[in-house]
Amino acid sequence: MPVKILSASAGSGKTYNLAMFYVRLAMEKVDNYEKILAITFTNAAVNEMKNRILNYLFELSKGNGINDYRTYAAVNQNEDDKHIIQKASEVLNRIVHHYYNFSVSTIDSFLQRLFKGALYEIGIRTNYELIVNNEEVIEQAVNDFLLNLDEHQTAFKWLVKFIKNNAKDNKSFSYSKQLIELTKEINKEFFYPFEKDFASLTEEDFDQLEEILKKRINDFIEKAKTFNKRFSELCEKTDLTENDFYHASSGPASFLGSKLLKFINEKSSIGSAFKLDNKYLNEALD
Repeated sequence: MPVKILSASAGSGKTYNLAMFYVRLAMEKVDNYEKILAITFTNAAVNEMKNRILNYLFELSKGNGINDYRTYAAVNQNEDDKHIIQKASEVLNRIVHHYYNFSVSTIDSFLQRLFKGALYEIGIRTNYELIVNNEEVIEQAVNDFLLNLDEHQTAFKWLVKFIKNNAKDNKSFSYSKQLIELTKEINKEFFYPFEKDFASLTEEDFDQLEEILKKRINDFIEKAKTFNKRFSELCEKTDLTENDFYHASSGPASFLGSKLLKFINEKSSIGSAFKLDNKYLNEALD
């Protein structure tokens, strides 16, 4: 069967056409619906699709909408009405009495069905718990990592250095929370392309990387201090404040003023001070 692609904007009738296409496939043979898999994104879309399919079949079984069915489903135009009514009635009856085989579902629920079907093969007992939210798993993984950490391990030395740096920068000693946030970051999709390269780094590589980053941060801070000083002197000389510039505190002036000063005094604020989706920053980077 050739691939059929429906490309259209929201509200243009994709669901109607998809449901009609499903009905056409289901009516080619009475038990075809058991071999059809329809996947969508949300439970609301699943319910809408199921309702449409069942309503179409019900209406066809009563002799309604046969001309629309011939038009949209692109079936044999010479097919007898009675035959269409009979097939619709049989398919609807099969679905109602064997509803479990009516496979219209979300991607998540479909993958869960696959997982359940493979439990025996992968050696997992039936009393498993499926956790959809990975935050709970990440927290448990970090806690297990800290509990099993040995003072002779390289990771222990890094953790000690991490705590000392926090103390030096007047940050919280709650390192577990920061480790959890870091773990969340490396579990995001953007990190996947670098995962293999990252895993191949040695202890020496990490030490070198740390020194490179320190130098870049210090260089940036020195430049930031220079820009901030020049901006402050200019404002003082012309008797201006950030509020006198375009968009005031949310405009470009704040990046040379208060936000830049905040980053100089508190390195960890760079994420909030210089968001990558800010149009002024993007224009400067371009």
